[in-house]
Amino acid sequence: MPPAKQQKKQVPAKAGVFAPLHLALAAFALAVFVAIGYYNSLDNGFVWDDHQQIVMNPALRPVTPLTRILTSDIRFAHQDAGVQNLTYRPLQMLTYRIVANTFGTTPGPFHLVSLLLAIACALSAFAVFRLLTRSTFTAFAAGALFALFPPHTEAVDWIAASPDLGCALFFLIAFALLLAQRRSKPLRQSAWLLPALALVSFALSLLWKESAAVLPLLITVYVLVVERKGFRAALTASAAYWAVLGLYLVVRFSVLGGFATGVRDWALTPLQFSLTIADLIFAYWQKLAWPFELNAYHVLSPVRSVTDPRALAAIVFLLAAFAGLIYLVRRVPLTAFGALWVCITLLPALDLYALGRNAFAERYLYVPSVGFCLLVVLAATRLLQRAPSKLRKPFAVALLAIAVGTFAIVTLQRNPDWKDDRTLFTATLLRSPNAPFVHDMVASVESNDSPGSASAEQHYLQAITLAQQQTPPDRLDLAAAYKGLASLYADRSDTQQALAMIARARTTAPTDPETDAEQAFLLVRVGRWDEAEPLLDKAIAAQPENENVLSTLGLVAWQHHHDASRAIEFFAKALAAHPDKDGFSASVHNNLGGVFGEQRNLPSAIEQYKLAITNAPLDPEYHVNLANVLGAAGLYDEAKTEAETALSIAPNDPGAREVLQNLATR
Repeated sequence: MPPAKQQKKQVPAKAGVFAPLHLALAAFALAVFVAIGYYNSLDNGFVWDDHQQIVMNPALRPVTPLTRILTSDIRFAHQDAGVQNLTYRPLQMLTYRIVANTFGTTPGPFHLVSLLLAIACALSAFAVFRLLTRSTFTAFAAGALFALFPPHTEAVDWIAASPDLGCALFFLIAFALLLAQRRSKPLRQSAWLLPALALVSFALSLLWKESAAVLPLLITVYVLVVERKGFRAALTASAAYWAVLGLYLVVRFSVLGGFATGVRDWALTPLQFSLTIADLIFAYWQKLAWPFELNAYHVLSPVRSVTDPRALAAIVFLLAAFAGLIYLVRRVPLTAFGALWVCITLLPALDLYALGRNAFAERYLYVPSVGFCLLVVLAATRLLQRAPSKLRKPFAVALLAIAVGTFAIVTLQRNPDWKDDRTLFTATLLRSPNAPFVHDMVASVESNDSPGSASAEQHYLQAITLAQQQTPPDRLDLAAAYKGLASLYADRSDTQQALAMIARARTTAPTDPETDAEQAFLLVRVGRWDEAEPLLDKAIAAQPENENVLSTLGLVAWQHHHDASRAIEFFAKALAAHPDKDGFSASVHNNLGGVFGEQRNLPSAIEQYKLAITNAPLDPEYHVNLANVLGAAGLYDEAKTEAETALSIAPNDPGAREVLQNLATR
């Protein structure tokens, strides 16, 4: 046999040997891309909904039965005013519970979990691309774009958006297993394994987020378009997935008693709703095509007339897209499937009445971007085929390097915006200055940092103006702004103005339990105990584990009724609902110290004041209180040390000086 023929026979064998190595190297590179792109997110803190879903969530406490996670809406704790949306995502809460019980409620471990989920999603997307294209390089190119696609920063950087990651992971695994099943010939005894694993993965994706419900439809379209089989074959391929979806809906309905109701009252006619949806689809495709200028809160203004330029642009886009899809389905079905993947997986993001405050959100593009990355790479491959054969590979590598490098830079620059609430909402306000919700959030942060802030007041007033301009007025943002102003005026000791704002908040959102709580807090501050107590009772009935209400009930029992036992009970419940070591828990420990001190239970009082100092070591009041009780217990040297510590923090503190004078004359 001539040597040349022997060499030809060795080529496929050699490729077969190295194919697994190429796949492994490609997968490793994708994991590295994600890690490099998001490593600077690990130092970020909790932002936005993270506080309600993690820090203040009683379901994450070890004493709470796990069954509560499996049988509850995730919004059961600290529900927003007027929010009636039903959200069943038990795997999200279970993951939070495991992380919190293992590492505590510090943000670092939660961000690490999000990063690991993002890596797993990139690898799963690569598997889908490889099974669809049967080309390692094409799959790697699409996977690299997906790994660092800039709009993904919202899903990865924001812990509360982890359902988009968890759902995407098992959604992609289920689809990859389906592809593997349909493209292989398994042994008879194991023929059931891949289908069973795919169905389990689909069920898990649904338990992460309900948007996975589109998978059966996606499978149906895949069989029709890519495999070019009939409708009966498509229904046969997807039948088991439809059954799993039906079972999920039964479970969801039995747990929540319903499906989803609106957060916002859009007040749209059927035509206006359709035009707004068309505009929303166009906006999502624009963001996919230009994945920059990222924003945590896009303002959606409904389209109310066919003559609106946005309506005309959206209609033209949809007509052109429809014509393009017909052409692609006939000529390049896999490219068409990439476009259809985007359209199908975007469907859950188009139901305005089931979405949150911001109907357009970048995190909703996480799964749709899989199809878009495939579409872009396949289109680029066809274009490169027109180049000279020697230049195709260098051009492809150069284009991919430029795209991935640009995406990595944008991602790395975006991650720090999610550091904390101040940073996030300050950056968001620059991009969405007409969003009343963002003005509310900026004002809230400024009020916490500087009580009575004039800047915060202006933001609240601007939020009210913008919310009233909407059709109909945005009651959620109006109520939040009125309550914020009430707290701000209370900090200025302007009780009359504060109560007036509370009255407006109550008119705007009459069923909001937080309005009762805010009014009660204000009344307690000015000593109107009898008026505050019924409101607190009403608020605690609606939110039994609201630590602020529990703590205030403790103050009422202690200061108004002089019922030490009842006060201790409420303060203990407040600490159980809020176990984190921060300023709030420090204030509760300080109050407990005061109750025990009045009972002359000095050891317990000393213990509580020391806990307050541990949680807030720079508050001179706690050191003075501890010094007083130490002096009463005859521990004079320790009392002197605490009083001197208070003076080192606040040199003119009168309480500390009084303690030192008393000790000097004893």
